[in-house]
Parts: sequence; structure tokens; C-alpha cells
Amino acid sequence: MPLTYTPLVGAIHPESKFEVGNRMAYSAMSLVYGEKNACSAALPENCEIKDGCAYVKLKNVGDGLAVKGKSIKGFTVCGDNGIYLPAEAEIVSTDTVKVSNADITEPKSVAYAYCATNFESNLYATENGELAIPVSPFVTNKEYNKHSSLHLSPNSLNSF
Repeated sequence: MPLTYTPLVGAIHPESKFEVGNRMAYSAMSLVYGEKNACSAALPENCEIKDGCAYVKLKNVGDGLAVKGKSIKGFTVCGDNGIYLPAEAEIVSTDTVKVSNADITEPKSVAYAYCATNFESNLYATENGELAIPVSPFVTNKEYNKHSSLHLSPNSLNSF
């Protein structure tokens, strides 16, 4: 099997050994030799709510954030009810992502790649213009963590 083999969605064990090896190399080059900026997965530093949007500032972004593909996938946002809905996300600075959903005017929490039903996430820290290490799954407000395993709206439950 080649080092770049990619299985169907849902596999728990990373089959692409090439990507895992690259991530380990970035960490070693930074932690042991001090040669890289992106040494571990990016994590949220803070989340500011402004004008109906959440601005999530991340640390450990290396040279900055980048997306693998055309648009960022994997973000959800919730309001007072604690029900996470899919969100639009865009990189607004080297370390900040703007997250919003038109149906949530006062966001309370943002989650990224934080659910068993969310198989897509494609936000990375970069090093010298290359994708280095993926952003870690997170939820910004633990008070709204109890519903984060679903990320479903009440209407979507009728489809099961």
C-alpha cells in the first residue's frame, strides 16, 4: 500500500502515512531543533463576538492560517439554545477566522471539527507558504459543550 493511500471517510486510523510523517517532522524540527514555527496544532486563543459574528483568534499558526481547498469546512456555531449549526468561515488575518450563520444573530460558541458527524475539516497552520499542521478540533465555550456532539438543528432530526 502506498504512503499516500486515502480511505473512504470514517476511518479512525490515519491511512495516509505521508501526511502523518510530515506533521511529526514539523514538530521535531520545531521542538528539538528550533527550525520551524508550526510545531503543534493551532488552538483557539480567544473568541470575540462582534456584529453577529464570532472572531476566533488561534495560536500556533506558524506563518499563518490557510485552507486546503476552496472554502473552509468544519465550523459550526450556536446561539442561546446550544444547538450548533453549520457556519460560514473565512480567514480575516494570519491568525483569525470569522465565523457566522445567518440564523444566529448572537453567537455563544464556535466549534471546529468537533463532532462525529463532521468528517470535513481543512484549516491548517502554514510554514514557508506550505500547509504544515491541521488546526486542532475545539469548542470555544465549554458552557455550550453539552450539545456539541450532535451539531444538528431540530428540523434535521426528522430526517433520521
